[in-house]
Amino acid sequence: MKAKRVKLAVSIVGITAIMLFESYAETLQDKLDPAAWGETHAGLPRPQLAGGDQCLFCHRTTVGTLWQKDAHFLTVRDKFQSLRLAPEIERLASRPEYRRFARDVGFVMGGRRATRFLRRGDEGSFEILSVAIARDQSGKESFSKETPRWDKEKFSARCIGCHMTGVDPKTLTAFETFVGCEMCHGPFNEGHTNGSTPMRFAKKAKDTPAMIASSCGQCHLRGGRSRSTGRPFANNFVSGDNLFKDFEFDFSRADANLNPIDLHIQQNIRDIALEGKTDLTCLSCHRLHPASAEIHRRRLRTDYCLICHKAEPFKERKPYEVHSRACEY
Repeated sequence: MKAKRVKLAVSIVGITAIMLFESYAETLQDKLDPAAWGETHAGLPRPQLAGGDQCLFCHRTTVGTLWQKDAHFLTVRDKFQSLRLAPEIERLASRPEYRRFARDVGFVMGGRRATRFLRRGDEGSFEILSVAIARDQSGKESFSKETPRWDKEKFSARCIGCHMTGVDPKTLTAFETFVGCEMCHGPFNEGHTNGSTPMRFAKKAKDTPAMIASSCGQCHLRGGRSRSTGRPFANNFVSGDNLFKDFEFDFSRADANLNPIDLHIQQNIRDIALEGKTDLTCLSCHRLHPASAEIHRRRLRTDYCLICHKAEPFKERKPYEVHSRACEY
C-alpha cells in the first residue's frame, strides 16, 4: 500500500511538472519578437530635416501658440528666458565657487527634478557642467557636490539622443538644440500638406500601437542601450521605425522595484511590444500639444492606474520619489 502511495505521488509530481513546462512553453511561444516588424535607420546617414520653424509657419495659430511652453521644447532651453537670464543660472552664479562657470553657460537642461548646464564646445558639440541642481519632493533645491568642471564627452555619450533633435550618428552633433517637431512626427515631407502622406501622429496617420510605443520609447524608455553604438539612446531613430531593431531593453525589469513613472512606461511598452496588446498606448492618456496627461482622468480604470494610485481611496496617490540612473538624478 505504501509503495502504491509513493508511485501515485511520483506520478502526480511528474504530471504537474509536465503541465508547468507546457504552460511555460506556451507563455514563451506567445511572446512576440519586438524586432520582427518595420525598419531602422541605425547605421544610415541622418535624414534630411526641415526644422521646427518651417512647421510652425503653417501651424503657428495652433501648435505655435503652445510650443514655447511645451515640456519637449523646454527640455533644453536658451540661457535667456523672457528677456532675462534663466533663474537657474542666476542661482548658480550666486555661489562663489560656481560663479566663473555660470558665465560660460549657454543652455539649461532639465526641469522639475534636476537641472544641468551646457555650453557650446567645438564644431557643434556641447559640454556639460559636472555640477547639477537637484530638487526633492517638496521642491527644495540642493547643488551636487562634484568638483565643478566642464565635461567634453558626457553629453554626447549619454544625453544628446533624447534632449536634442536630429543627432548625426557620426559626429554626435544635433540639428536642433531641443526636442523638435521631427523628433516625434518624423522628417518633413511635402506630401503631408495635401494629405497624401501624413506625418507621424497626424490625425490621418495610420500609427500602430507598436509605432507609438517605439516613438515615445526612444526617450522615455530609460535604461536600454543601442546594439550598434552601446550608447544609452537610440541610434538615428526616425519616427515610424521599429525602435527594437537596434535598441535593446530588458523588459524583465518592468516588474522590479522601480519608481512608478518608469514602471508604468516599461510595463505599457512591454505589453505592446512583447504581448501584442493594442487597447492602451501612450496617446490614450497623453496629449502631445500641449504635453499633458489630462485625458488620463477620463479613462476607465486598469491595472496601470494602481501603479501610482491606491486601490482605496483611488484618488489618493502612493507616495514615491523619482530617480533615474540613466539621467543621473
